[in-house]
Amino acid sequence: VRLTAIMDCCHSESILDLPYVYNINGDLQIIETSKNEGISKLVGAGARFLMDGNKKKAMTSVTQGMKLMMNSGKGGDSAAREKTIKTRSTEADVIMFSGCKDSQTSADANIGGQATGAMSYALISSLKKNKNMDYTNLLQTMRQTLQGKYTQVPMMSAGRKLVLEHPFHI
Repeated sequence: VRLTAIMDCCHSESILDLPYVYNINGDLQIIETSKNEGISKLVGAGARFLMDGNKKKAMTSVTQGMKLMMNSGKGGDSAAREKTIKTRSTEADVIMFSGCKDSQTSADANIGGQATGAMSYALISSLKKNKNMDYTNLLQTMRQTLQGKYTQVPMMSAGRKLVLEHPFHI
């Protein structure tokens, strides 16, 4: 079974919540659950402050939440990494191209008089140039196509670890 999802929309890096996200150089980066823990801490801090007005406890929770948010996706501990792989991996071949990072917006473009998403255009034009690219070259070519014209950074993620030297096939 193979699913290739193309999500050319804003804040779409983690839209399918896949465990393997490929960074700018094509290296593997595992996104861990600490981002969700950070969000929970921040929401809890706000609720705590509203309920009891304890600024000190609220600020401690805000600090912890921000640290978790800032450190998410930067390695983290091996237990979190193992849990992410165990709970979000799949036997199926699931690959997603997203228009941008979670913190970015995905641009609309008008290319050759046609309305299109910038990442969709980059993907299609990259594959037209070379239908036999491996995953790394495809992602790099897409990013080069957009570089200097758009600030968004197309991302690729997968449900299982990819062999980046293998050719991309839809």
